Amino acid sequence: MYNEKTHASIIGLFYRSFREEGEKGIRLFVKAAQFYAEQRGRRMSLRALRDGHKLDFDTYLAYGEWSAVCPITVEYGQEGNDFIERVYSCPWAETFAEMDLKDCGLAYCREIDKGLVRGFNPELVFELKSVLHDSACCVQVLKNYRPLKKISSPPDAKKDWQFHCAHIFSAMSGIAHSAGMIGIVQKTEKLLAEKFGQEVLRRIINTEINFNLI
Repeated sequence: MYNEKTHASIIGLFYRSFREEGEKGIRLFVKAAQFYAEQRGRRMSLRALRDGHKLDFDTYLAYGEWSAVCPITVEYGQEGNDFIERVYSCPWAETFAEMDLKDCGLAYCREIDKGLVRGFNPELVFELKSVLHDSACCVQVLKNYRPLKKISSPPDAKKDWQFHCAHIFSAMSGIAHSAGMIGIVQKTEKLLAEKFGQEVLRRIINTEINFNLI
C-alpha cells in the first residue's frame, strides 16, 4: 500500500490544495518541500554524527532514509571532479504525470535533493541541472566528489514508506497551519480519504513522531 507512488500522490494532492490559494499558496508549497527535505537531511546527519562519520558525500549516500520499492532507472558517472546522477524514470515523475501535475513536479523536484543536502551539511555543494518533468532526464551533480569508501548503513537508517508518507503529510500540513490556511489541510485530507480510504489517512496523520529527531 505504502510506496513511492503513495508518497508522490500525497504531494500532488497537497499541491492542488495549495495552488487553489494562488501564487501565495504555491510559494508556501515550495517552502513546505524545503522544510520537509531539510528535516530528512538533518536526521541523516544526526545518525551519521552519532556513528562517528564525517558529513561528506560518502556518508550522505550511505545514510539515505528510503529504499526503492518501485522501479527507477538511474545512471552514475564521473565528470572531472564531479559525481553525476542521471535519472531517466522514477515513480514521482510517473505519478505527477498521471495526475496531470507537471507544475507540481517542477516545484517539488527542484527543491527536494537540494534541501536534503542542505539539511545534511550546507557546506556540501549540490547542483540540479535538469528534472524529468521538462527534460529527458534528471541530472544531479555532487560537486568535487569521487566515491572513495563504502559506508554501511546503520539498521535504523532506512524508514518504511508509511513513515515517509506520515512525514510529508506532517510537513505540508504544518506549513499550511503556520500560514493560517487550515482549509488546505482539510481539503487535502478529504482528497486523501477519497483516494486511499480513512484507515490509510488515519495512519498518515501521525502526531506521535517527532520528525526533527532520530
